[in-house]
Amino acid sequence: LILVPLLSRIEGNVREQRLQELMERSIISASDMLVKTPGYPDNWDKNNVSSIGLKTGDHLDENKIKNLMEMDYKKAKDILGLSGFEFYMNITDYKNQAISIDSNALQFGNNIINGNRVSNIKRPVVFNNTISVLNMVIWV
Repeated sequence: LILVPLLSRIEGNVREQRLQELMERSIISASDMLVKTPGYPDNWDKNNVSSIGLKTGDHLDENKIKNLMEMDYKKAKDILGLSGFEFYMNITDYKNQAISIDSNALQFGNNIINGNRVSNIKRPVVFNNTISVLNMVIWV
C-alpha cells in the first residue's frame, strides 16, 4: 500500500522532468531559428513565411523584426515549433533597456507570463551595430 503513492509521485516527477526537457529543447530550437537563420524565403513577410529567421549577414534585420511583430501569434508559434506553449520575446540592449523601432518596442507574443512551468533564454545578437539581447520565455 505504501508503494502506490510512491510510484505515483515518481511518475509525476518523471513527467515534470520530461516536460522541462521538452521546454528547454523547444526554446533553444526556436531562438536558434530566430537569431541564426534568415528564415524562408530570404525576404519573407507575414504572408509568405515558412521559416521565421531574423538574421541577415551577421546582424538582426530590422524589416524581419517588423514583419514578425505584424504576424499572427498562433502562426508564429506554429512555425517556431512552440504550438504547445505560450511565448513572449523582446530585444533589449545589454543593460536590459527596451529597444524600439518607430516608437514601438521590439517585442512579440503574449506578455502576460502566467504558467506552472517556465523556461527562458537570453541570446546575444547584433542589432543596429550594437550588441543586444534577444530574450525569450515560454510557459505552460
